[in-house]
Amino acid sequence: MDTVIELLAALGRWGIASGVLLGFLWWLTTGLEKSDISRRKIQDALNYDQVGAAYRGLLTRALDWLDGRLCVPAELELRPTDARRAWSMRLLSYALVFALAYPTLSLFVRWTFANDGIVGGLPVLAPDDRAVLRFATFGGIVIAFCAFFLGRLSAVLRQRHVLRFVAGGALIAVMAIGVWPNLAAVVVVVAVAVAAGFAGGVVVVVAVAGAVAVAGVGAVAFLIVAVSVSAAADRIAGRPGLPTLLLALLVFIGFGIVWGATELTPDFSATQRGQVLFLSLLPLANGLADFASIGLTRWSLRRGVQGLLPWSSVIDLLGAILIFLALGFGLISFIHFVRPQDGVALLDLGVLFNDLADPQTRGAYWWLLFTLFSTLIPTVLHLVIALIALFTVYPEAARQRIAGWLKLGPEDSVAARGGRFALCIAVTAAIMIPIIAIVELFRWWPFILNSTIGIFETYARAIGAIA
Repeated sequence: MDTVIELLAALGRWGIASGVLLGFLWWLTTGLEKSDISRRKIQDALNYDQVGAAYRGLLTRALDWLDGRLCVPAELELRPTDARRAWSMRLLSYALVFALAYPTLSLFVRWTFANDGIVGGLPVLAPDDRAVLRFATFGGIVIAFCAFFLGRLSAVLRQRHVLRFVAGGALIAVMAIGVWPNLAAVVVVVAVAVAAGFAGGVVVVVAVAGAVAVAGVGAVAFLIVAVSVSAAADRIAGRPGLPTLLLALLVFIGFGIVWGATELTPDFSATQRGQVLFLSLLPLANGLADFASIGLTRWSLRRGVQGLLPWSSVIDLLGAILIFLALGFGLISFIHFVRPQDGVALLDLGVLFNDLADPQTRGAYWWLLFTLFSTLIPTVLHLVIALIALFTVYPEAARQRIAGWLKLGPEDSVAARGGRFALCIAVTAAIMIPIIAIVELFRWWPFILNSTIGIFETYARAIGAIA
């Protein structure tokens, strides 16, 4: 009953706001029935959908700009609506790099300044009271990242060589000062730095899985192999589709390495379990899910600008929900079924869902919530674009009817006034519906979050992951 009352109150507030906007538009169009120039401009805009065409043209240029940065030259030669162009190799590389860089670097910042490397109750970075070592490690990582990125931006070959030499020296220093319990984490960050400066996600895929599977020299060996595979991937990047398939195959190989390393290990310490989850399993799964979701958004937007743009968001929404559920169900299944030989799960799912159910302890799992819901961010942006473009779905017959009514003025003032009123209603709806939808989405966020947690908890109970 309280929910119904809240809904009616919301409708009342939005009704008043819509009425105020409608009145303002009615006042703004005063004299439209008698102005031949203004009526002719509006008639042309309605008859030829000039506003919708301009909006679609702007969106097309934005998508072209994005393709120029996410596609190799061979992929740019494909049709804009080709799936191989939407799900491009660089998109998968960037998705994998970002899926690991953001949580790992944020964790290193906390570890450096607060000596806190715990995520969701699991110690990922072992504490170290030597502040000089922590700051030296973090400083080497920052220098390496900056040098690699500047090397990519530089157009002078000699400058790129110098910057990469500096970056390599910084990484060697990081590896030298990295304490043993955190060596796997350091190798992962090194892999991200190398990926940012060179071929991208191939480095991350192999190095992340290898850092978890082995320690010490073995982890460094995996990093060397990853860089070599990256170079090979760049060599064949001229054929559309093939590099993407190669990188996707390496992602699944990475899952296999993590699977085998977990199953063949007698037992895991708390730090090792944290590193498997936070530095390997979640980044690989999240990177793949983000790649699928962003690619779907790019593809559906391309299809939408050639037709009814808002309706293309329905395909994107349904696909994103399936990807989102597959990510959550897949992670729960992996944690439940893939265990070390001692039988202890990588994460106690019962404790996890109990903590997620309590808003006071839910904040400790921000990393998990971000991993899951980041997959929906491209789709939410698409929905916003589609809602803003609501005016593009007005049927041509309705637009021509309004234009016809306006054309009758000033001789038939009643018909022209009716066309003016219909125009004001259409513009009011095109403005208010997106605002209402976006604001209400944020207002209902707690309900959405709790429902999502309930769905995943139900699945975990169904497979026996929790009692």
